Amino acid sequence: MKTMSRTEIEDRAIQYVIRYEKKRGYTARIEQGLGCDLVTSDNRYIEVKGMRGRIGPVQIYESVFDNLGKIGKLNRYFIYVVYNILANPRLVIISPKMQRWQKYKIRLLENSIPRHIESIDLKTGKKIKPTTLSKKEKGKSLAIIDIKSFLTSKGASKLMRNSFLAIRKEILGFGRDVVEFISRSGAMYCFYSAGKGLAWFELSKNRMRIQFRKGTYRDEKKLIMRNERSGLPMLYFKPTTIDVQYAIRLLKHAYNQGIGGRF
Repeated sequence: MKTMSRTEIEDRAIQYVIRYEKKRGYTARIEQGLGCDLVTSDNRYIEVKGMRGRIGPVQIYESVFDNLGKIGKLNRYFIYVVYNILANPRLVIISPKMQRWQKYKIRLLENSIPRHIESIDLKTGKKIKPTTLSKKEKGKSLAIIDIKSFLTSKGASKLMRNSFLAIRKEILGFGRDVVEFISRSGAMYCFYSAGKGLAWFELSKNRMRIQFRKGTYRDEKKLIMRNERSGLPMLYFKPTTIDVQYAIRLLKHAYNQGIGGRF
């Protein structure tokens, strides 16, 4: 079976949604510039997320809500998640009524089933009863990413903000499989790759703590510590000790070696 790229998966998901809307009697055109993917003939704004296999974390950036709010369309904003694309594609529809989200919080989908979420089998067109969704499918999360508010809430100094943003930029460039989200408590900024944890950041005014996946690392500067609670390798930076390039090198190595090895 041919391996599909991230772009191909997203494109196929959009085509599934267009066909689904057509069967319901609506047309959907591709939209650019508002932060959503489609606008339907009945004036619904749809963000489409495609997933190769089972449903996973969904990332929505706060700027999308800001853009749609400015033109008064936030109450017409829907999120369509097409998952299991390679086998038996299914669609989860998250309605505007779910938009009780607070900034940089994660709401578990199961908290709103069955009232605000629909699940549809795209092959049969039939709705799937919420009780038939597996525990894993119901328990996945939807995250709103708002970096500016996250950093502001931590009171991070300019040095810590800039250092975090520089490291984040590099991590996102490691590969297309890297995703980012903010923890349910709002305490940590998280990065995953290949569906598994890569790095977890905690910030305050003059502190940055970075935990990263277990592995074997060359630590010439002897900066790696072990987090007593999680058991993960960790870097702890203060303004006088911060080393962005060293952190990036270790995180790149963590990304390359995956979960293998031991710390």
